[in-house]
Amino acid sequence: MSLSRAGRHAEAKAMLDRMLDRRTDFKPVTNAYTRRLQLYRGEIGPDAVFTPADTEDVQVATLAYRLGNWYLVRGDKAQARRAFERSVQSGGWPGFGFIVSEVELRRLDDRLVREQFGALPYRLFVPASEHRAGGLPLIVFLHGGAGRGTDNNAQLGEGNGMLVDLLIGDAQADPAIVVAPQTATAHDVGAVAGLVRNLIPRFGVDTKRIYIVGQSLGGLGVIGALRREPAMFAAAVVIAATAEPGAAEFLRHIPIWFLHGERDEMFRVQDVRGLVASIRKSGGRVEYTEYAGEGHGLAWLVVRERQLVPWHAKSGDASLFVDERGQRINGQWTGSPSPVQHDILTGSNADGTLATGLTCADWTSGSASDGGQVGHSDGMGVGQSTAGSNASWNSAHTMQNCADTAPRGGSGRFYCFAR
Repeated sequence: MSLSRAGRHAEAKAMLDRMLDRRTDFKPVTNAYTRRLQLYRGEIGPDAVFTPADTEDVQVATLAYRLGNWYLVRGDKAQARRAFERSVQSGGWPGFGFIVSEVELRRLDDRLVREQFGALPYRLFVPASEHRAGGLPLIVFLHGGAGRGTDNNAQLGEGNGMLVDLLIGDAQADPAIVVAPQTATAHDVGAVAGLVRNLIPRFGVDTKRIYIVGQSLGGLGVIGALRREPAMFAAAVVIAATAEPGAAEFLRHIPIWFLHGERDEMFRVQDVRGLVASIRKSGGRVEYTEYAGEGHGLAWLVVRERQLVPWHAKSGDASLFVDERGQRINGQWTGSPSPVQHDILTGSNADGTLATGLTCADWTSGSASDGGQVGHSDGMGVGQSTAGSNASWNSAHTMQNCADTAPRGGSGRFYCFAR
């Protein structure tokens, strides 16, 4: 169905023919997998997909998802929606079909508008206007091979769609613009960079908070983009892809997170381990997550990770930033005691880099002539405002007086972080 949704119908038919030829030992009436293949080949109708024997939750979720895909290829969004709703109502939440049906239902809500930049089609999510003040981050998502095409739709299907949905979910909690361009071959990183430059003035993007995420084919695109535009991106995520060890020379300058399957059949795990080691040896900031026993398809696992948007882009959270007794730090949150004590002494910019000259002399100075950069533990400014930088946990504003933090919301505490 991924091939069909990308408009590659001849390839889809050839694959179906091969798959059915290999399954002649199964009876179509009793084998759900064969029934789905026969539906795709036009040998049975949609009413024959389900049988009275199909009662197991995960199987119902899977069948309903595949049926919804079949309707989408035929342009019947109403029937597709009904099928996806049946999948998520099945109770088969551990199944891939259940998870992706949730994604498809959100896609049918058209949260991502269709646009074109030159020859580059892309989908765009922009948060509501009340969240746009102060310059928003931009997250670029580069799809894997299943998203290839020119329909400006396939890049949101299946695993790719799951990851885009994750990024949009994060963007609703911590507002960000999300853009997902589509390629028919390999990602044109020059065109992607041009698209980013086009979006910056349109939406007042915070140029210090532009991130790029990609899986498989898209992961190669991420690496290519970092090679071409090393100053454009604040951080990157590469899923199920790698590069030659020499790439560490330019990757070491950018915070990057690799996620890879131990048994990836397309990109050897030894290669990505070697690249990560080279980046670390070069002094770069790199994280690495390896999934034991897993192959190339990782989206269903990655969406269960912590958010893909780099952690330093998070807003403050009164329930997360607590004192040594596990109690909330006094702040602007509803019901907070006085005085306000939510300033965190970080000395960093929003992108996690050093705020030069704003560290209270590496936290050794008590002089009124020294300053420091602080964040807000509760993600709020005066009046619970989250506008501008107020929400930032690490770079809300400058503290002008290292001798007395109390007037600006501090209390002389040390703040420690655990993960």
